[in-house]
Amino acid sequence: MPASTPVLYACEPHLDVDDFCRVLLESGLGATRPTGDRPRMQQMLDQADLVATARLDRADRALVGVARSITDFSWCCYLSELAVSSEAQGLGVGKGLIDATPDRAKSQPGASIDARLGGLLRTHRHAAPARCLLVQAYRVISSPPNGRRLP
Repeated sequence: MPASTPVLYACEPHLDVDDFCRVLLESGLGATRPTGDRPRMQQMLDQADLVATARLDRADRALVGVARSITDFSWCCYLSELAVSSEAQGLGVGKGLIDATPDRAKSQPGASIDARLGGLLRTHRHAAPARCLLVQAYRVISSPPNGRRLP
């Protein structure tokens, strides 16, 4: 895929489960997800509060990235899954999805999501389980009243 192909970022609450599974498999995350269990994968999509997508700006609008998040649309947004097709890796699609996720969450009326979490996630160059990223985010963003950071 040429690096000059524009990418469109959107919120797709009704993303097709087969497209979702395809991107997971192409990204390498499919090995750790139940992609063969379509009802379970559909539930993963249905229960996500926010599904941000990256599609190529061309006639077929090919899906090349997905970010699945849980949010209260008021204060926090937890990015639980970030997958980019191997053909689009290295082109900034993952960074674009991370940047788009708090923007999509903030677009809800009255929301004021702190985008620092997205900045922190960008520092991780390799995919890691979401729980590790959230622990890191909590350690950096939160601090107890005495001002000391968590260990």
